[in-house]
Amino acid sequence: MPAIQSVYFGLTPGPYERDGNDPAVAINRDDQVVAIHRADDNGLHFRVAELKNLSLKFEEAPASFATGGNPSVAVVRDTVIEAHDDGNGKVFYSVGALQTDSVSAGSVVEFPNDPGASGATRSTPAIAVNTHGVAVVVYAKNSDLVWHVGQLNGRALTWSAGATLVTNRTNPSVAINAGGRVVVVFEEGDSLRYRVGQYVAPRGQTSASITFHAEQSYDDGDNPSVALTDDGAVFEMHTAALSRTLYERVGTISADGASID
Repeated sequence: MPAIQSVYFGLTPGPYERDGNDPAVAINRDDQVVAIHRADDNGLHFRVAELKNLSLKFEEAPASFATGGNPSVAVVRDTVIEAHDDGNGKVFYSVGALQTDSVSAGSVVEFPNDPGASGATRSTPAIAVNTHGVAVVVYAKNSDLVWHVGQLNGRALTWSAGATLVTNRTNPSVAINAGGRVVVVFEEGDSLRYRVGQYVAPRGQTSASITFHAEQSYDDGDNPSVALTDDGAVFEMHTAALSRTLYERVGTISADGASID
């Protein structure tokens, strides 16, 4: 097994924002950082930062571009994808342009239909995109988790039909690398679980898809978040089940792509 990598976190220089909730962050290969959060009035805000060694220099926050909660953000080159819910059972996304100090947000669109009744409650989306413009979103539909795979063409994003990932699970986070490996982490009560998958490109009349391996347990806790490098290194953080302590887990996708060592 290859040597396990680690992450060194820099010091926190001060508050990112005076008031806000539900933060999410993404970075591109040019070290441009895009953060998103929900303000106290439920407005969703982007902020852009420049990476300086182990510190971030945030630009001024622009006006909100939508209302909602539980935002998630992904960025590839100068394109930003975000997803959020509206608190009323619907999940939305938008595609924007990354500029020097802001994000020019695009139209906010509801995700296409997924399995099950149209009246189902959808919430807590997690979104990721790789350098080839392949996007993955996972969100809750009632007590299940549903995924879609999409493809960027310029700033147009086309999504596949949705499919059920797991049943009776919550709070997903997703990552995809340049090779199409996908890792999804989520909760079952206080148990943390994951599935590893492989993106399958469209061919002929067959739509793009993801082939997922079996679900596995890896820890106890809440609110997991995951990142994935192109060489298969996995970095995860979560909150301890019985405290507010944050923990980090690191690993490597196995040679057969079915699990994480």
